[in-house]
Amino acid sequence: MAAPFDPDTPDWPLVALAALGEGTLSVTEQMQLAEQLIRDPQLEEEGQIWGNVWAALPYGLPFLSADQLRGIAALKSRVMQGLEPPDPPLLLVRRLESLLWREIGIPGVVVAILHEDPQRRQRTALLKAAPGSHYPWHRHAGVEEILMLEGSLVVGEQVFRAGDYLRSDPGSVHGPHTEEGCLFLVRTSMDDQMLGMEPGSVNA
Repeated sequence: MAAPFDPDTPDWPLVALAALGEGTLSVTEQMQLAEQLIRDPQLEEEGQIWGNVWAALPYGLPFLSADQLRGIAALKSRVMQGLEPPDPPLLLVRRLESLLWREIGIPGVVVAILHEDPQRRQRTALLKAAPGSHYPWHRHAGVEEILMLEGSLVVGEQVFRAGDYLRSDPGSVHGPHTEEGCLFLVRTSMDDQMLGMEPGSVNA
C-alpha cells in the first residue's frame, strides 16, 4: 500500500480513502496516512478530501493499545486544527482622538457611540455634560451601567465622582444632573423611555 504515500502520486488521498473504506489499510499505514496529512502542504486546499479520510480513521482501526490510541488522538487534534482553523477573535477599537461627538438634543450634552448591538438593543457610549447640564427623567428598558471618569454626577440624593460605578435596574427612573460637568462611560438599553425634564413627569 505504498502508492497513497507517494508524493509523486497526485491522487493519493482518493486512493487512500478508497482503501480505507475497504478496510485494506493496516494500522501502520493508517498512522502513516495521518502523518502525511499533517506534513502535506496542500492540507488546507484539499481539506474536504482529507477531512473525509481522517473522519474514517477511527472507525477502521482494529483493537489498539492505549499508547496507540493516545497517539491517534493527538494526530487527530493536529489535523483538525489544520482543517478547521478557529475564527479569529474580533477586536473593536475606538481611539480617543477619532471619536465622533454628537449632540443629542439635550443642552450641554454630547455623546460618542462606542458600540451598538441592535439584536440585544444595547448601546455603549461616552457621555460628556457641560456644567449645569440636566439629563431628562427617563425609565430604563434594561440595565444601565455608568462608570464615572471625570467631574461629578448627581443622581437623586447621591453624588458620583471619578471612579464611582452606578448600576440601575430595568424599570428604574432617574433624572441626573451635573453642577461642575462630567464625563462617564455608559452602557444602556437603546429603548429607554424619555419622560421629560420635570420630576413630576416620571408618572407619564
